[in-house]
Amino acid sequence: CEHLQSRGMFLDTADTLGGQFRSLRTPIQLTGCIDPESRTPPSLGEHNAEVLCRIGGLSGEELAMLEAEGAV
Repeated sequence: CEHLQSRGMFLDTADTLGGQFRSLRTPIQLTGCIDPESRTPPSLGEHNAEVLCRIGGLSGEELAMLEAEGAV
């Protein structure tokens, strides 16, 4: 759609497997606000340690044990 293209609504990005794809930006665009940088979406499980340890409260040893058991 030429209208959406002219409004900057499309985002061309890549995944970590070497693929390219086009997605839509958020339709909410406020005047005077800086657009966030475009980043590649994370791979499945890429942020497990950060989420489970920093936010979830697990220790590094607990996470390693869960990974060894195949739970994570």
